[in-house]
Amino acid sequence: MLARQSQLRKNVLSGMFTSGCTAVLMAISYPIYLHKLGYQTYGIWIALAVVISMSQLGNLGMSQALVKRVAEHFERREHEEIARYYSTAVFTLMILAGCLFGTLFVLKRPILQLLGLNAKQVAEYSALATGVFALSVMTFVVDVVAAVLSGIGRIDLYNYSQLATQAVSILCALSLLLLNFKLGGMLVAQIAGYSTGLIFAVVCITKRVSKWPLRPAYYSPRHLKRLLGQGMFLASGWALSLLFHPVNKILLAQSGQLALLPVYEIAVNLSMRLRNLFEAGQRALMPETSRLIGTREFSPTSIVSLLKSSLRGLLVYAAPLYVIVFLAATPLTRVWLGSSFNPLVPGAIRIFLIGTFVSLIGTPFYYALIGAGRAQAVLIANGLQLGVNVLLVVALLRQSSAPLFLTLGVADLSLAVSSVTLALLMRRAIRSLRRHETLSVSVAAA
Repeated sequence: MLARQSQLRKNVLSGMFTSGCTAVLMAISYPIYLHKLGYQTYGIWIALAVVISMSQLGNLGMSQALVKRVAEHFERREHEEIARYYSTAVFTLMILAGCLFGTLFVLKRPILQLLGLNAKQVAEYSALATGVFALSVMTFVVDVVAAVLSGIGRIDLYNYSQLATQAVSILCALSLLLLNFKLGGMLVAQIAGYSTGLIFAVVCITKRVSKWPLRPAYYSPRHLKRLLGQGMFLASGWALSLLFHPVNKILLAQSGQLALLPVYEIAVNLSMRLRNLFEAGQRALMPETSRLIGTREFSPTSIVSLLKSSLRGLLVYAAPLYVIVFLAATPLTRVWLGSSFNPLVPGAIRIFLIGTFVSLIGTPFYYALIGAGRAQAVLIANGLQLGVNVLLVVALLRQSSAPLFLTLGVADLSLAVSSVTLALLMRRAIRSLRRHETLSVSVAAA
């Protein structure tokens, strides 16, 4: 028990540490990106990177489903079952990756037009787009490989693999930009980063599972069916969440606001990095909730205690830091961005800080619901979040004289709707577990 609590503490602290490190890397990178590329060219890169984000839809929710399946079987030391789920997920996604790349390549021109690029820009960045498409299909295969680390309870190693990916990507990008490689350098840096993360994850998995888990002989249609059965709700809910910011970027780009994309990106990333400093620790609730439910002495009270502890920590440690950043946004960004400072940035950051804090309060419920096998609840919350966001942005964007602030304000409202929905559905899930516990006790007594 003490060893498990110690590992849980390591998982939480590693999330905070890696988020802090990536925040520092981001603080170093943005001024250089904007200085070397400018808002317009960097906006084009952000538009192209939307493809990378949206390609994650090809994951089919297997990463999340794999975490849950691996957690269950690792607790029972069934390493062969882990290998079957792992091999099935990886080989399935490799096939889907090839299909996805072919589709993106064939539809390259309309995709670039959808991203807001004009005819001249489409011709100029066509070759770069092909490389971005290849990177896109690489990323969701890398993610499903790294998911095994979460499943075996080593969220700390998963966090470090993500840190390695981001650190190598940013450091390579900065080096190549200083050598005047422009957007081609950005692409090469991303490929180097994801390759590093993949190697790190593979080495860690090999050391902690008794046999090498990736073998063609382990591929199993039966295990694929189970992953998809668990993954469909997760995939749908995850897809709805994943589409949130890419859709906003596309809508801004379509309105001729490519130069606003870096401002949107900075506001979202700075706010999300602050959120991730605390949210990363909440990810440990997913395998921990699965483990608690899998024990013979399980009681819903243990989940309630876990949630209360998480929420208390967020209010005590996160809220003061959010207030400080909110109040100091203007002087901080003016010093941070230097000659690349844009007066829209502080206001954009303040608006989205509100939304990310409300969203942060919902993360314990999000991960506990997934760990409890209530993926449909996440689907409902994410569906409401995306639906409210898209409907209001589409209805109001073209009529607004401040499209950036409107988009971020609507995003805040959407995130609040999602967090409230998750809290209500978590309460409903706990009531259901208590009724099941009462029924089990009554049957045993009879």
